[in-house]
Amino acid sequence: MLPAEPARPITASLERYLAQQASAIPDGRRGQAQATVTLEGVEFGVGTRIRKDLVVSGYAARLWGGKGWTAGARANLVW
Repeated sequence: MLPAEPARPITASLERYLAQQASAIPDGRRGQAQATVTLEGVEFGVGTRIRKDLVVSGYAARLWGGKGWTAGARANLVW
């Protein structure tokens, strides 16, 4: 017997919406968007590359079970 297919973290309609929004970004623009689903909640972040080796971003997360929101900032060093 094959294992059950894992649940999709996002719906097909949300996936289509994100793809549509990404395709609307003009050529030559720099940035990033990310979404993360964890055991604690769901998070969305946006950022930009400020140097070839440095990306900064901010994020907001909604915690599961009506436990509120959290937010923060990140810096990613790329090499």
